[in-house]
Amino acid sequence: MIAAGDVLLYREYPSSDMTLQRTDSAHLKDIQLQSSTEQRRNDTNASGIPIGGSDLPIALLSPVTTGDPIIAVDLDDVLSQTNAAIANWHNDSYESPGEISFSNFYYYYYWKNPFWGTPEVTHRKVHEFYQTDWITQVSPIPGAKDGVEALRQLGYRLVVVTARNKNVEHISWEWVKRHFGDAFEYIICTGQFTNAQKAVADGVYKDLHASREHEIVTKSSKAEVCVDIGAKLLIDDSVENAVACVEHVASSAEGVPPRVLLFGSYEWNKRLSRRSMDERNEMAYAHRVEAEGGNQFLERDVVLCEQEVAAADSKLVKRVKDWNEVVEYVAAEKAAGRL
Repeated sequence: MIAAGDVLLYREYPSSDMTLQRTDSAHLKDIQLQSSTEQRRNDTNASGIPIGGSDLPIALLSPVTTGDPIIAVDLDDVLSQTNAAIANWHNDSYESPGEISFSNFYYYYYWKNPFWGTPEVTHRKVHEFYQTDWITQVSPIPGAKDGVEALRQLGYRLVVVTARNKNVEHISWEWVKRHFGDAFEYIICTGQFTNAQKAVADGVYKDLHASREHEIVTKSSKAEVCVDIGAKLLIDDSVENAVACVEHVASSAEGVPPRVLLFGSYEWNKRLSRRSMDERNEMAYAHRVEAEGGNQFLERDVVLCEQEVAAADSKLVKRVKDWNEVVEYVAAEKAAGRL
C-alpha cells in the first residue's frame, strides 16, 4: 500500500504517460538470451561485472556471474512508511470529520476508507500528494535495514518491485539508495494503475530499456514481473498481490510466480479490495455505510478475505508481521533447501 510503510490510492501513482513501447514477456526472454553472450563479451569488466549498458534490459544490468536466487521486495509499507506519511499529509491539508490513521486504513483502495471521499476526489488528492517532496522525508519501516542486510548475508539478490509509476521511479530509487545503500540491484515500477477508475495491469512490458541504469518501468503485474526476473519470493503488504500470485499459478502455463510473504499486521491487508461489477466495491466509505445501514461490512470483509487466503496453497502465501519474521522464514526455508 502506499502507506505506512506498494496505497497510493492504492499503491499506484497517477500517471498520464501511456506512450511507452510495448514489448511482451516472451520478447523480453528472447532479448535476455540473445544479449547475455554479447554483454559478457563487450560490457563487463575483468570480474564479469557490467559497465555502462544503460541501453540493456535492466535485468541484465546486475552481475552476470552470480547464481544467487532473487527476492523481490515491495517498497511502500514494506521498506517505506508511506501510509504514515500520506495520513499525516491528509490530516494537515484537509478538514475532515475525523483523522486518518492506521486504524482506519481498512482497504487498499483509499476511497473505501473514511474521510477520503469519492474515487474522483481521492484521485485528485493523491495526485496532489505526489507533487510534494514527501518521499524525501518518509522513514524506513522499523527493522527493514537489518532485515534487508540479513537477506543479503543469506546469499540472496534483492530487487525492488513496486506499483509506483514512471513519474516517481527516479526519486524512489534515490530514496532506496539513501536508506539501503547498494543492497538492492535495481527497482522495477509496474505502474499497475493509471488512475482511481481503471487498473492497467495488462501483462506486457511497456519499456524494456531503462532510461537510467537501475530503473525500469513496466505495465506487468507483480506476478508477471517476478516470473520474468526469476524471483523465488515476493515480500509484499498487499493481500491483492498475494492472491494474484496464486491465481497466476492456476491460470498461466508460463513460469511459476514466487511464494509470497504477506507483510505487516495492517488493516488494509485483512480485507480484499478488488475492482468488480459490484457497485459496493466502488463506493466511497461514507456512501457504503449509508447504503448498508452501518459499517458491519468491515468484519464481514475480514472473514471473506481470510477464507480466500486460506483457500490458497499455504506453501505459496504466508503472513509475517515484521522483518524479524521475514528473516526467520527465509533462513528456515534456505536451510531446508526450499528457497
